[in-house]
Amino acid sequence: MSVALRPIDRRAQRTAAVMRSHGLGCDRGASETVVIPARDRVSAGEALAAEVFGGLGPVTISLVRVEQTPSGRRLRACRKTIVTPVSSESDATTSRARFELDIPEDAVPSGRGAQCSLSYTLLARSRHSAVAANAWAAIEVVARGQAHVKPRVERFDRFIAGVPARLFHIELHEAVLVGDGYIAGRVHRHGRCPLGTMMLDVRCMEAWRSQPSWRGAPPQWDERVMWAATAPVQLDDDRFWTPFRCEIPSGLPAATEADTLAWRYDLAVSRRLRHRPDQRATLTPLLFEATSLSA
Repeated sequence: MSVALRPIDRRAQRTAAVMRSHGLGCDRGASETVVIPARDRVSAGEALAAEVFGGLGPVTISLVRVEQTPSGRRLRACRKTIVTPVSSESDATTSRARFELDIPEDAVPSGRGAQCSLSYTLLARSRHSAVAANAWAAIEVVARGQAHVKPRVERFDRFIAGVPARLFHIELHEAVLVGDGYIAGRVHRHGRCPLGTMMLDVRCMEAWRSQPSWRGAPPQWDERVMWAATAPVQLDDDRFWTPFRCEIPSGLPAATEADTLAWRYDLAVSRRLRHRPDQRATLTPLLFEATSLSA
C-alpha cells in the first residue's frame, strides 16, 4: 500500500500563521487573502489603517455591522473601499496593499447584552478569484453620544419615546446611558393638585426582532429585563417638580437602537388611585441610533 505525499505549501503556512497571530478568520478556499487592521479598537469618525495581503486583483474592503440575536444574524455594510495589492520587488510571490477606511461618525458602538450582541467586521473580498476568497478581522467600534429624547413615528416600530400622564410627566435632565452611568431627571406636576408619593421604575431592556410568521409582516419584538430598580418620588405641595437620580450598575450595554436589536433604558412613574385607573408616565431616552433602521 503506497501513500502519496503532498508538497508543503510554505506560503499557505505563513499566511495561516499571520492570521492566527491576529485572530483573523477566512472562508474555505480563501487562504490567499488576509486583512490585518493596524488596531482592533477604533472610534467612530476616525480612519482605520489596515493592510490586505495576497489578493488576486482588486479587493473590496467593507466595514460590516453584525447584529446577533436569538432570531438570527443580520449583516449590514457600513462603508466600502477598493484596493489592489501589488507584489514587492523582493518577493514576487507576496502581494499587499495598505489602505484607510473611514469609520462613519454616526456608527453605533459595539456592545453585548444577555442574548444579543452588536459587533463589527473588516471584510476583504477578492473580486477576480476562481473561488470565493473572503477574509475578515473583528474590530471594536467605540463612540460618544448625548442622551436625548426623540419622538418615533415609524409605522411598524413598537418603540415609543415618551407618554405623559394626565397630571404629571417625566423630563430628562442628564444621563449617561451605559454601565457605571446614571439617569437624572424630574417629575413635573400639572396644575396645583397634590399628588402624594409616586413610584419610579427604571429598567434596562434587551429587545430584538423576532421572525415574522410570513414575509412582509410587521416586525414583532421580543424583550427581556436585564436590570430594574424602584424608588419612591414625593412631590412637595410648594413646587411643581421633584428631581430624581438613579445609578446604573456596571456591565450593562449602552442605550442603542439598531436594525434588529435594541438596549433601552425605560423610565416610568406611576401613581396609584383607589377608585380610578392608575396614572402612569413613561420616558425612554436615546443614546445611539443606527441611521439605516428599516421597518
